[in-house]
Amino acid sequence: MSKIQQLIKTSIFCTSIILLSACGHKNTAHIDMPMSEKINPDRDPLRPLNKAIFVFNDQFDTLLARPAAGLYRGIFPYQLRNRFRDAFQNLREPNNFANALLKGEFKAAGRAFSRFVLNSTLGIGGLYDVCSYWNIPYKRHDFGQTLASWGVQNGPYLMLPFRGPSNFRDGVGRAVDYIMDPLNLILILNGDSYWTLAREVPEGIDDRSRYIEELDDFKRGSLDYYASVRSAYFQNREGWTHGTSGNPSSTTSYDSLYSDDKDERRKTKTTSEPVEFKGSVHPQQIKK
Repeated sequence: MSKIQQLIKTSIFCTSIILLSACGHKNTAHIDMPMSEKINPDRDPLRPLNKAIFVFNDQFDTLLARPAAGLYRGIFPYQLRNRFRDAFQNLREPNNFANALLKGEFKAAGRAFSRFVLNSTLGIGGLYDVCSYWNIPYKRHDFGQTLASWGVQNGPYLMLPFRGPSNFRDGVGRAVDYIMDPLNLILILNGDSYWTLAREVPEGIDDRSRYIEELDDFKRGSLDYYASVRSAYFQNREGWTHGTSGNPSSTTSYDSLYSDDKDERRKTKTTSEPVEFKGSVHPQQIKK
């Protein structure tokens, strides 16, 4: 099999898994939704399937992800964890650059390109976000946003295994972003696609480690955890996609964890870990 054929098959597989996982279920149950969702009760027509995946994700988080995140945070000091975060973030800049171009946001594309070049060189391979000193902040651009800018509707709400809240449009966007990523592309073309897990798993653990207490509080304070997460996702993602929200991670801590901009910096110090004001960390608000 040629490398091009392998790439095409991988693209089709990723997209198919996302789309097929949502087929065959209709929402027949009435739930007491927040007022913002009662405006459009058809936003979650796949609720039986989404709820099942949500329960699976919650169990996975309780049994594996949260303990791993706690162990990770206990082993590595926050200064080192911030270096990991900057490196992961820097690896996303080529995708940010491509999506900004596709949206016609040329100034944003220039910022993403500048950040990647400067942080990869002066920042020692992206371990330090030196661009933060020069007021060139990180901004996530994904293919779901690109599709939205082209007029593609978001489609039904969709809970993805391991990934959390999404919708049909952003689900396809995730698959495209995966293939567009230069590092993933190189690995796939070389027949080493399984090595992408060597990046995905540590990055996921690092993300989870930054919202342990916040997510615990959010879960304990929710009468209907599923509905609360869904409502938070709608508020966060729509505001960010359509440019009506300045900081996509400022709605709730849970949505910050599962949203596509979960890597945004925190503005306030938490009781769980100190905030580093040097190098890469921009103090940034988690909660309103």
